[in-house]
Amino acid sequence: MGDSYENFYGGGISSFEQGYSAGGSFIGYRMNAGTLGSPTSIQTANQLKEVISRIKEGVKNVELQPLQEGVFDQIPKQNFEEMRALMKLTGVKASVHAPMIDPSGFERGTYSEDNRQEAERKLFSVIERAKMLDKDNNVPVVIHSSSGLPGSEYRPGNEKAGEEKWHRQNMGVFNRQSKQTGMLPEEKEYTLGMTEKDFAAGGKLTKAEDMIDKLNKTTWVNQKEHLNYYMELMDNRIHEGIEMMGTQKLGEGMEKFQKGFDNQLNRGEGYIETNQEKINEMWNTVGKFGSQEQRAELQRLSKKYEEQAKKIEEEQKRALDENQKKDLLLRRAEFLNNVYKDLNGITSGHDPSKKDSAVTKETTEKWGAPKILVNAEDFAREKFAETIGGVAWRGYNELGGDKAPVLAIENMYQGMAFSRAEDMEKLIVDARKKFVANAKSNGMDESDAKKAAEKLIGVTWDVGHLNLFKKSGFTDADVVKQTEKIAPYVKHVHLTDNFGYSDSHLAPGMGNVPIKKILEELEKTGRVGEMRKIVEAGAFVQHFGKSPHPITMAALGSPIYSSGPYWNQVVGMSNSGGYFGTPMAYLPEKHFSMYGTGFSGLPMELGGQIPGTASRVTGTPNA
Repeated sequence: MGDSYENFYGGGISSFEQGYSAGGSFIGYRMNAGTLGSPTSIQTANQLKEVISRIKEGVKNVELQPLQEGVFDQIPKQNFEEMRALMKLTGVKASVHAPMIDPSGFERGTYSEDNRQEAERKLFSVIERAKMLDKDNNVPVVIHSSSGLPGSEYRPGNEKAGEEKWHRQNMGVFNRQSKQTGMLPEEKEYTLGMTEKDFAAGGKLTKAEDMIDKLNKTTWVNQKEHLNYYMELMDNRIHEGIEMMGTQKLGEGMEKFQKGFDNQLNRGEGYIETNQEKINEMWNTVGKFGSQEQRAELQRLSKKYEEQAKKIEEEQKRALDENQKKDLLLRRAEFLNNVYKDLNGITSGHDPSKKDSAVTKETTEKWGAPKILVNAEDFAREKFAETIGGVAWRGYNELGGDKAPVLAIENMYQGMAFSRAEDMEKLIVDARKKFVANAKSNGMDESDAKKAAEKLIGVTWDVGHLNLFKKSGFTDADVVKQTEKIAPYVKHVHLTDNFGYSDSHLAPGMGNVPIKKILEELEKTGRVGEMRKIVEAGAFVQHFGKSPHPITMAALGSPIYSSGPYWNQVVGMSNSGGYFGTPMAYLPEKHFSMYGTGFSGLPMELGGQIPGTASRVTGTPNA
């Protein structure tokens, strides 16, 4: 791998410069090289070879990143043991990036509970193998908050016009019946009774949640109206047949009458069968997607109608004469009408326990249309918490208690679910609650469970993903503010640079990510030293064929020794840019031939014992 830096020349460098401008790409925030880390290649199962390469570069924190499931599962367990021994020998700390598994159970925008349960099993298998890398300490395991689930998209709002600072343009929507996801834009609409101001502004903004409510209501009302139409047909056909029976005199065209009578009743019976299926479908919809109050009332109604339904079913099995058939059809029709009336009563928006109650936002929430369409991120968050809370608890229970692997959930970029700090905070809080619930159900004290949850479930803050909000018009200040909100939950950091338009994975200092301000914000937690900082610059390696580690040390002004000189000063003067490259400008040339003779044979400038003969600046003797 080449070491030349001529392609990344950042201007003249002087070792006397201590300011932030020294060293070209220096971002103004100094960080010890020992706190920095690098990932392995995502393309190979030979992670052992990758770890050896990172160690040769001088990296002290290595993150295994075989992101494809197939690649991750091709790593032999023996390699994990070898990597553990090698890391322990060299003092290198490990972290693991889990394969791209959606914890919520979504795959290509479609959800299934089977997928979610499989994701939980897979993720536990990942942390089992991660634990093999360090049996005595917590190993951070990075897990994508989402892998393919569409999420809300934002732009800076016009606050003078009444918009929120983070104005949502569209929202991910999940259909709980079809299990499919889609996007719902927030649009301005011309509505009856709107103000002149709204009319002049091109309409009144309808929020996505309101549109979801409207769509749910419209769908449900259409179903009820369709059923109501067929209920009326059912009643008409049955009563017409009965009327014919009551008015016809015996012996007068009996054959013709009987045929017409049977035809009417058969049609009525056909409508009964159809309507019963439709009512069952609607009953099922309320049971699955209704509110807690609706489901509780549905359970009460089930008990109310259970005996009647059984009796009718038993009578249908017996041979019936015409009078019995007539009575049974009437009772079946009456039964369906009563069920439909009660079903309508608990989904009309009124509180069924109060006569003539008003329809309000609160009553609609409890007694309105079943929520078939929901905010996709709200739904996914619930499933995410179930998965991550389950994996973390099992890890605690089976993999070393408070020394179990730490689940560090990575924020994704805009357009995918959970891109904002607010979304990530809700994810972590809910997952921790699920962990505590699991722990308590297994006899653990609540206080101890909360402490364990806070230790084992947190955030990987990917600054490159965060910076992509800029393509929608957000600023450095907005990006830093997001960091301020999430900082208490951050346990792991992905350092990478870009220009705000694509996740280009450049080395720090090569784009416009406000890394300095982000790190300063994280520093306020008092835990920034505990956070592993993994430099994700794989694309840079791919295109330029260079290790990003020395460039990163220059960007972050890492000291070569305990204090100065710094890599941002030395790297530009060196003829060799690798980690083990010699800082030539500091060495008297007569001692170059002494390399390999032992540490004491090195010049004093590199910690050896042989004094230099001339200053590199003035030419006067050094000693």
